[in-house]
Amino acid sequence: MASSTLSRIDLAKSSNYHHEMRDPLKPRRLIYPEGTSAASTPSRTRRLIRYCRAISVTLGMLSTASFGLNALLLYNSNTPGSTEPSFENILISLLENSKTTVVGGRERDKAVAKGALEFSSHRASSQIPLWRQTGNSSTEALLTTTLPVWMQTYVDWHVETRANLTSQNWNSTRYIFISCLASDTKCGGASDRLQLLPWAVLMAARGNRLLLIRWERPCALEEFLVPKDVDWTVPEWLWQSVQLYSPHPKLLMSGGKPSLRHAQAADLIVAIRQQAHDHGKTFYDELKEDNEAGFYEVFHDVWKAFFQPSPIVQIQIEKTMDDLGLRPRRYIAAHVRQKYHRDKTHDTDHVDNAVRCAYQSRQGVSNTIYFASDSTVATKRAVDFGRYITALANDTVPSSINVVARINVSEPLHLDRGSAYLQNTDSWQSFKPDDFYDVFVDLYLLASSTCVVYGVGGYGLWASLLTTKRCSFRHSSRHCGWEVPSNGSIAHML
Repeated sequence: MASSTLSRIDLAKSSNYHHEMRDPLKPRRLIYPEGTSAASTPSRTRRLIRYCRAISVTLGMLSTASFGLNALLLYNSNTPGSTEPSFENILISLLENSKTTVVGGRERDKAVAKGALEFSSHRASSQIPLWRQTGNSSTEALLTTTLPVWMQTYVDWHVETRANLTSQNWNSTRYIFISCLASDTKCGGASDRLQLLPWAVLMAARGNRLLLIRWERPCALEEFLVPKDVDWTVPEWLWQSVQLYSPHPKLLMSGGKPSLRHAQAADLIVAIRQQAHDHGKTFYDELKEDNEAGFYEVFHDVWKAFFQPSPIVQIQIEKTMDDLGLRPRRYIAAHVRQKYHRDKTHDTDHVDNAVRCAYQSRQGVSNTIYFASDSTVATKRAVDFGRYITALANDTVPSSINVVARINVSEPLHLDRGSAYLQNTDSWQSFKPDDFYDVFVDLYLLASSTCVVYGVGGYGLWASLLTTKRCSFRHSSRHCGWEVPSNGSIAHML
């Protein structure tokens, strides 16, 4: 990035920037290049203009450069030899005519955009828009995607429709909301709420509905994740209109045909409150064409189209990776859920097996294992176990294993239950949004590994679906080798 761009820490400290982030993509008038208008501009170019506009609208987001990169590459990869206005000309025209007042004024706005342009130009030859990557390799530049054609069409329609939504025309579009409201008695954990994304997109596409997400419990989703290519946010004016129009919409509560009927019904508004054990996978795979990728195969790409970490969460991810010496796709990961239906905090065999399985899945990468759990006791055990194995240094076990983890003073929180993992409570109300950042920091640290081995529950599986290789597996259903000698004692070795 250019040296004139703002530092991430400066942006994170800016109160105006924080205010922008609470409603990151408010409706704004599109500004077209000189001599053009909405009527005379191809839809592809209109989308490109919105990408460019997002640089100034979302000034300070860590995605500033990626917005510029995605716009340039989407444009280049889809318009070979086109005579439509270039990315650079559209962005320059936008900046010269922009009326948007953002942090630091227009000079700073231009500095960020200039950095995005330089970043885009530097990488354009080797990268493609993130939502069009296949996910087979983090280094491959492929012009294909696992997303089926119907889903790509829906994404394009969603981008266009959401960008042109106003308080005057909102009721000409039908909606499907993934919602978790303060008044709800149960929403499920983060995985239950978001792992259903491919199924939710299927319901939205089959019902010709705009898919949007509204969280109030424990806070707005935008505290943790922000839009990527697809803007799923709900402006406050729209939510007020929706509440007045349909305070109790029909609910899609299962992954099967009844939900599809609700999605295709005439109702203007429906909502998703799904707690299906497979998050809609079975029904999604039943409806797909034979030549289309299945639920698990499309998950990585559809997630990349919808989500990226919020700036504050992204800063914590990068800081943690630096502190632990982690590099994307250069380590393996293990997740252990110790508080699932019953408390297994002191089940050390379960933890040790997860570490061994992670080591077995390393596929030539380093011996570093990132370990995450809902139990601090389990996390400490995993780190100690790695040290113990390294200290043994004999023919029956690996010469070294570097288990690293984030060991917090307090236990990690459950998104729906706070600190009470094993019972339904309202304890989440006593915590602040930043108390839940760990949920998403761990998610992305697990997903940035080469492979994830995971146990019971949906969280570890969720992270594995975000990796770029299909080498993950469930360690709780497999016994992995190199047993520790029966007379060994971790306590004596440390």
